[in-house]
Amino acid sequence: MEGVILLAPFLGTRGLIAEVVRAGGLDRWQSGNIESNDEERALLAWLKEYRADKPESARIYLGYGRGDRFSPASEMLAQRLPAERVVIMEGGHDWPTWARLWKHLLERDLFLARGQTSRPEVTPRQDSAGG
Repeated sequence: MEGVILLAPFLGTRGLIAEVVRAGGLDRWQSGNIESNDEERALLAWLKEYRADKPESARIYLGYGRGDRFSPASEMLAQRLPAERVVIMEGGHDWPTWARLWKHLLERDLFLARGQTSRPEVTPRQDSAGG
């Protein structure tokens, strides 16, 4: 997997995100004991260990609207990512905003092979019937 595009992702309940923010962000936050059914805390613990600068790490691209009611979680994630992997646009937690973000991110050719600077040449395929 080369990477993922996240549009206004749900990373946890407001209470859990507030807990992380109060701690000073993911770097300072302590997950504590994670119960087997606590996917939100487990996800945040994984994000805490995620290192965007490691070549073996999947690339995470994030997009969200400035007025998104869940923006504190997105802002927290954005702090873990290189600036070029984060897109913030006007808008809220809604389809029109996500559609604009999606279009913008797709236009950037995010998942070219590492080191590749342009899209590969695509040759039209002909079927065996000569068509």
